[in-house]
Amino acid sequence: TLSLGRQVPEPFTDDEVRLLEATADQIGIALENARLYSELRRQLEELQRTHAQLIHAEKLAAIGELASGVAHEINSPLTTILGEVQLLAMGPVSDDVRARLRVIAEESGRAARIVQNLLLFARSYPPERRPCLLANQITRVLDLKVYQLQLDGIHVVKDFLPAPPVWADENQIQQVLLNLVQNAHQAMKSAHDKGVLTVRLHREAGGVHVEVLDDGPGIPPEHLERIFDPFYTTKPVGEGSGLGLPVSQGIVSEHGGRVWAENRPGGGAAFHLVLPVGGPGPVVEAPRELPLPTRPLRVLLVEDERRVADVLANLLKSLGHTAEVALGGRQALERIVDNQYDVVFVDLKMPEMDGRAFWQELVARDSPLARHTIFMTGNPRSLEALADEKAGTPLLAKPFTVPELSAVLRAATSAG
Repeated sequence: TLSLGRQVPEPFTDDEVRLLEATADQIGIALENARLYSELRRQLEELQRTHAQLIHAEKLAAIGELASGVAHEINSPLTTILGEVQLLAMGPVSDDVRARLRVIAEESGRAARIVQNLLLFARSYPPERRPCLLANQITRVLDLKVYQLQLDGIHVVKDFLPAPPVWADENQIQQVLLNLVQNAHQAMKSAHDKGVLTVRLHREAGGVHVEVLDDGPGIPPEHLERIFDPFYTTKPVGEGSGLGLPVSQGIVSEHGGRVWAENRPGGGAAFHLVLPVGGPGPVVEAPRELPLPTRPLRVLLVEDERRVADVLANLLKSLGHTAEVALGGRQALERIVDNQYDVVFVDLKMPEMDGRAFWQELVARDSPLARHTIFMTGNPRSLEALADEKAGTPLLAKPFTVPELSAVLRAATSAG
């Protein structure tokens, strides 16, 4: 036997040295095996988190596709409801009926905003920066979460001070704000199934500052410096990917801003977001409002849903114009051969021939209507709708109000 701790004057014998070398080799192999096992476990856990994130991403993609179809199917009947309400409100009705019609209109608008918020958060859109009011983006996020927050007994307090717009991509900033609100929501729910979520907004030197405050358990000091590390999460596998805050930090950094977290003196956590004020160039004054058409217009409505077409025709009639309905692109092309129209409204999403294919046919025929076309869509955030808007083509989002209808008529009739 070899006792490594013994102290004797005699040197080790050759057999003892060989035994010591063999023992050291085995210890080295064992240590290396332990290191490899630890590394394997770490990589396996990372693989599980990545797999969970991929599943989550696939679900979001599926939800995005579903949301796009749902937007069209829901916004079309909402267009009919809101249009009929506006037509009724134009007539001789009592104050009580008018008040009830106002409630229907407001609730229809609320339903439309829910659909649009679902589209904003479920779909991936190409980044596009523009002047962005953070108060509006916070409101959209809270509107999306309002039901869940109320269900979990969480009261929301908004403390907004006047602040200038920032130059940002609205979808990305909403993603950041949603991550911060969700973290606060989950912290309070897991701690005591209720709470107060406070969101503050104010201007500071050179930027706009957003604070998301909760009264949950706070962030343990050992986690505070790591919560923005990729894949770092204290939640069970499948409940958190560990990517929400790191992705948010990356988005904010790309915008030239900062995001950080700290514990509140009275308990709870505080997340801070600061984005710089400004843009790529000088602020451009808003263009003057275009005048309404000075003469009655003859309008062609290309819409595959009869009720939507009828309510739009009646709204145009209330503005002093006349409208004819074509229930599809091919029927509309037949109409324009023998008739003269000033403006054409066309739904982007239709069977057989969609709105874009119809417009391209107008261009191919060198029809003047190609320059006086208004696209209608239940999903104004689709790639097609965004491209049309960027190209300057008038776009009418369903459901719409009479002032919005008047605005697109101004734009269409002012085109050359």
